[in-house]
Amino acid sequence: MSKNGMMAAVAAAAGLGDTLEKLDVTPELIAQHFPAIARHFSDEGAKAEFDRIQSIEKAAMPGHEKLIEACKADRTKTGADAAMAVIAAENEQRGKVLTKLAEDEKGLKGLRNAPVEGSAAPETSATSVADLKGEAMAYINEQAKLGVTVDPATAIAFVKKQKG
Repeated sequence: MSKNGMMAAVAAAAGLGDTLEKLDVTPELIAQHFPAIARHFSDEGAKAEFDRIQSIEKAAMPGHEKLIEACKADRTKTGADAAMAVIAAENEQRGKVLTKLAEDEKGLKGLRNAPVEGSAAPETSATSVADLKGEAMAYINEQAKLGVTVDPATAIAFVKKQKG
């Protein structure tokens, strides 16, 4: 059916006679003359918006509540957009933590506990510290893939406990 044919059918169904040239199909016209269609479109729109909000909420992570609220308020944002924004924010936070760890490590270089007289020297070597750091970072990344945030101190304690 051509556009003119469709417009003529709408005008005839609405009881507007031969007003094809003047017919302006607006939401108000549809609501007035076709209430069932208007309700159907309204219901579809409400369901689509509900589904959009639900998908955005599924992307939420603790600490990113404002970001999620902003995505819900912006009707152009989808659940995928929210998830990407949360991942970007998480990556930024982790980058800051890694930078801080690197700065802290620089401040500790050359510091070692002196052995107490009559005791064995500590078993910490540069290699074991590097190994511990690498294993702790691997644990943090592994947990992040599961959606769990682990701070560096907890990761180090976990790795030490695993080593016995």
